[in-house]
Amino acid sequence: TDTDSSDPLGLSLLVEAQGVLSARAKNKVWIMNPQTKAYCKALAIANNYAIDPFDGIPVIEDDRLPAYTSAQAGDTYIILGDLSYGARANFPDGKDVEILVDKMSNKKKNVVDIFGEMFLSIGVVQQNAFVKIAKAGGSN
Repeated sequence: TDTDSSDPLGLSLLVEAQGVLSARAKNKVWIMNPQTKAYCKALAIANNYAIDPFDGIPVIEDDRLPAYTSAQAGDTYIILGDLSYGARANFPDGKDVEILVDKMSNKKKNVVDIFGEMFLSIGVVQQNAFVKIAKAGGSN
């Protein structure tokens, strides 16, 4: 499920996003860039809010999502969801990492190459288990 704010990020958007999730999503987490997390906290402080902007839900910081301030129109910058309920990982060859040590290829450079490999696929398996918050168009 997607939500899109037509106004600059307001803390009410975080509350509204929770209302879109399925009631079965019990172990919710926020996923966002550390700068977005700081921006949300700064908004709460600047507006004298006596609440936790994340409503006690843990925040997983991830640099792969753009910060709110640098996100372009349409970019997802926050994800809210229940990873244990809404996502499933498949390890077709088991959960052990296969490690290959190559001592010969770079022997003249006195370097040992170490390679690790694990096959994994992951996907969303439940409806309304995640909410993406994307930046609206305009000059936000």
